[in-house]
Amino acid sequence: FLLKGDLSSGLLTRTVLHAVERHALREDARRSARSLHTLLESSRDGILVLDTLGRVQYLNPAAERLVGRQQAETLGELLHLPISGESGVEVRLDRPDGSHAVAELQITRTRWDGHAALLILMRDVTREREGVADKKALAVKTHALEETEKLMEERARFINLVTHELRTPMTAISSGVQMLMAGGLGEVTPKQSRFLEMIQRNTERLVRFSSDVLSLSRLEGGTYPIKSRPVPFNACLAPVLTTLASSATANGVTLV
Repeated sequence: FLLKGDLSSGLLTRTVLHAVERHALREDARRSARSLHTLLESSRDGILVLDTLGRVQYLNPAAERLVGRQQAETLGELLHLPISGESGVEVRLDRPDGSHAVAELQITRTRWDGHAALLILMRDVTREREGVADKKALAVKTHALEETEKLMEERARFINLVTHELRTPMTAISSGVQMLMAGGLGEVTPKQSRFLEMIQRNTERLVRFSSDVLSLSRLEGGTYPIKSRPVPFNACLAPVLTTLASSATANGVTLV
């Protein structure tokens, strides 16, 4: 202001120049503030400002998306974020809706509205980390599949060996029984013949069983052709009844 009784052209000129300069400074400050606000609001990275007590002073839109909360509901509140005060660390941000994000933090000490504060730059690395996790999970599954395939190959070799070793003595037993039944070692009584037939039948059964085990191994490996045909049920049951008849009679059981 100017005093009426102390007004001169020099004082008026200086006063007007100072007023113009102050106005220009205020306009520069307003333009800088608008530019800063535009920069903060349009940043793809989250920007969070906390006071020394950890209370929220500012959240830009990117930071709102990361923490899952709006600035209006968080101003002056504690977000309880897992912030250690170190730059370059990654933290998991659990949102109120149950989802989460992973952010890399860059922390700088600054001043906000004339008070000491922390400026936290939050870079969203959720997709990158989830991609790494997916790759690790895929590697684990691939390794497990390879191990399973190795075990299946070992199992197939074992089955082939066992079936071969099983068939060899069964063939010898079958040949011996046939020789006995043919009278190669003397006359065979009807009762002995029935028992020899039972031995022969079960020997053949073991040979078929070994073949079935080998076929099952090939079936699991996808190399065995499947053929469907009718099966005479009575013909399947008859040898079973004959095989179990002696044991059933000894235990007083009647098989029908």
